[in-house]
Amino acid sequence: MFTPKSDRALRTEGSPVDSSADKGSAAAPLAREEPLPETEIRAELDRVINSASFRGSERRRRFLTYVVEQQLAGSAGQVKESVLAIEVFERNTSYDPHVDAIVRVEARRLRDKLADYYATVGRESSLIIGVPKGSYAPTFTPRPAAIP
Repeated sequence: MFTPKSDRALRTEGSPVDSSADKGSAAAPLAREEPLPETEIRAELDRVINSASFRGSERRRRFLTYVVEQQLAGSAGQVKESVLAIEVFERNTSYDPHVDAIVRVEARRLRDKLADYYATVGRESSLIIGVPKGSYAPTFTPRPAAIP
């Protein structure tokens, strides 16, 4: 699964590398990073938020859209619980996460809905958008093509 080291959307694939510094040894598969096209990410986001799984919850749609757009803009590292509470869930600037757990509750619900979506309607998607536990930065994982 992709977890960005930077704020750019990247795809990691194994590929053999022939290093001139490693002459005499067999080429070992190493990870290489390639950018995922933003158009592909945005198209998948659009499919997810317009699916029946998400149509009934404007909060989850706004949440997912916000974190994906922040990731694509290179600002995923700045997405914190308090920022989400204010920007997505319209809480005031005195938001206290110890009193109001809206962001954590909605993050769990978002993860559950994404899992449901990719297990059903999105099972053929070539790209999986995820929001791992402990983070609000989305991941973009290319789904391996099915072997005929």
